[in-house]
Amino acid sequence: MPARTTRLLTLLVALLASAGPTLTAGCAASTPSSSPPVATGSVADGPWSFTDDLGKTVTLDHRPATVVALTDVAVSMLAYGVRPAGVFGRTNLDTDQRFTGFDVAGITDVDASYGDIDLEKLAAMAPDLIVTQGYPSKTGGAVDGSAPLYGFADLAQQDKVAKIAPIVTIAIVGNGARVIERTADLIVALGASADAGPLADGKRAYDAATAKLTAAAANGVTVQTMYAEAGNVYVAKAGDDPTLTLYASLGLRFVEPKTKNYYWDIVSWEDYDSIGGDLVLYSPEGFDKARLMKQPTFAATPAAKAGQVHPWLSTAMDYVTQAAYVDQLAGWVSAAKPLS
Repeated sequence: MPARTTRLLTLLVALLASAGPTLTAGCAASTPSSSPPVATGSVADGPWSFTDDLGKTVTLDHRPATVVALTDVAVSMLAYGVRPAGVFGRTNLDTDQRFTGFDVAGITDVDASYGDIDLEKLAAMAPDLIVTQGYPSKTGGAVDGSAPLYGFADLAQQDKVAKIAPIVTIAIVGNGARVIERTADLIVALGASADAGPLADGKRAYDAATAKLTAAAANGVTVQTMYAEAGNVYVAKAGDDPTLTLYASLGLRFVEPKTKNYYWDIVSWEDYDSIGGDLVLYSPEGFDKARLMKQPTFAATPAAKAGQVHPWLSTAMDYVTQAAYVDQLAGWVSAAKPLS
């Protein structure tokens, strides 16, 4: 299985860890052409507290000025005008295309690869706060407390990081609208303005884009989301993905695999033509469109013949990033036609 380092296939990593190959990712998401104004990071007067999605309340005597964040969250911080001091995760600043357009000079990568956190480097930064995300391990479940939070190699490493600075977690569960809102809550607490600037502008663009998707979805097109490689195709269950759940709540229809497995239905290429869907969203970190079209069972599908095949990007959970992708998705759906 090829390397992949962004959030999109995190759940595939967990699901298939016992099955052999693992995935890492590096999928681009829409970013602004220039960086928004960035908060200075000056220490605010008075105490600061935030209760995360695990129910943990972190209280400090000042607003965190030195924040080290998972790359997925760091993208959203920059989109809202708040600058992280450091990042960690499956991607690095120089390889994650989601940072394109942002000024990342002076931001420190504290790991060379996933889970390879340099604890000495992290401690030397004297961070006030560590920010990450957590995932469930079953349909409808909460964040799996028996597993390390995203970005950490294991629970032992996570405990060592927590001794350097408190960790706050955003849960990647339920409807993506909640995840976007909670991410915004945290970044506002870190200094972003909720009423003006990039966050407010992004929210207006997001509202317009989601309305556009709802209107487009009225055409009845059914969408398949998938990741493909030489051996198999992995078809996502929209109800297990917060972003897809968000799109479904806006009226978009998804192919729903019959498997009882969490998140992914693993399908052989021989059986792929049984999946269906009028429009296919594929992860570009697996087979790209050209390679997909070389697969006979893919090329023979109505969606492929109609040219209704588009990339499924791993997008950060903020209004700015989601507005760009949802607007693009609405255009694809609007132009598509039901084929069955």
